[in-house]
Amino acid sequence: MIQENRIIFKNFIKENKRNLLNSVAGIISWGMISFTNYFFSIVFKTKFDFSIFHFVLIPNLIIFSGFFAIKFRLLSFLFPSKKVKLFTHIFFVSINGIYATYISVIQNDLYNGFSILFTYIIGLVYWNGSLGFKGTTLVSFLFFLIFSFFLKILNIDFGTDEIVLTYFFAFSGLIFGFLNENTIRYNKKQKESILFKENYAKTLEIEVEEKTNNINNLIDSLDQGFMIFNKNGIVQEGATKASVQLFGTDPANKKISDILQFNIEEEENFNNWIKHSYKGKVPFKDLISLAPKIFKNKDGKIIGLDYKPIYNKEKPQNIEKIICIANDITEKYQFEKEAKSEKSIIIMSNSSIQSLFLKFVEQLSY
Repeated sequence: MIQENRIIFKNFIKENKRNLLNSVAGIISWGMISFTNYFFSIVFKTKFDFSIFHFVLIPNLIIFSGFFAIKFRLLSFLFPSKKVKLFTHIFFVSINGIYATYISVIQNDLYNGFSILFTYIIGLVYWNGSLGFKGTTLVSFLFFLIFSFFLKILNIDFGTDEIVLTYFFAFSGLIFGFLNENTIRYNKKQKESILFKENYAKTLEIEVEEKTNNINNLIDSLDQGFMIFNKNGIVQEGATKASVQLFGTDPANKKISDILQFNIEEEENFNNWIKHSYKGKVPFKDLISLAPKIFKNKDGKIIGLDYKPIYNKEKPQNIEKIICIANDITEKYQFEKEAKSEKSIIIMSNSSIQSLFLKFVEQLSY
């Protein structure tokens, strides 16, 4: 039961990762706003009226309403279906920002302008990388209008801190606008670079695959068996089709000693040959004569075997793998066998003729 709950929890986190991060960022922001207003009250030696309702309940109600509205697409009737999550997020962030501006405005007149300034900075940081120069400038202007609207309806004087704030709105809107624009362009270039690398890697992979297929097709057309085996005598994936036909089995992931059907003594000798080949103390060209050269398959065909080493690129003196090349030499083998038989007959005939001739010469001498 506990394990199932953990899996459900992990899946929930994974599915709602971005939404949760935005919600946590909102909660942290409100914690910072509360602490900053308390800090300003100490600096200006005035009372800070903290209210759980204003600083905790309402902000969290907005944050969690936004979370569930995004998760369950509750505002799909207002926004386009493809961008409902994005627009829902912007909608609730805007409500949160307006409410935070209201809370800052109603703080003590001595520092409410600085409180608004801090809230404004949090908003700019939050939107960094999302709004370009135009978007940041527009948001700054709208923020100033909202701030002025609250001052008007609440009959709050436009004091010194508000004048400083107005200057900062204009200045910071330009500065953050340029920073946002540069961030967006940088992110765009990064995405383009990543996309280019992915496309290049994909293209390269396709080219390599095509070349590999061409090489495999060429090798398969030669009717030769090619098998690559490691120091344990295990044949690797990628053996040619001819290998399957010549040995009557797919050699991949099998011991080459089993494919060649060695008896116990032959297998022991072959394993020793592999071991000494990979040690590299004796040149491979001097060891190759000790390897098995012929294999007779179940169809009675004679298969000739040859071996080529694949050396390590970093350590050229070390063998990394060995290629076994197999060819059907049944006709050649039979021809050589018949030739040897005829040669033996001719030798015997010559010997008989020589013997008769010597006896004839011996008789003439009497």
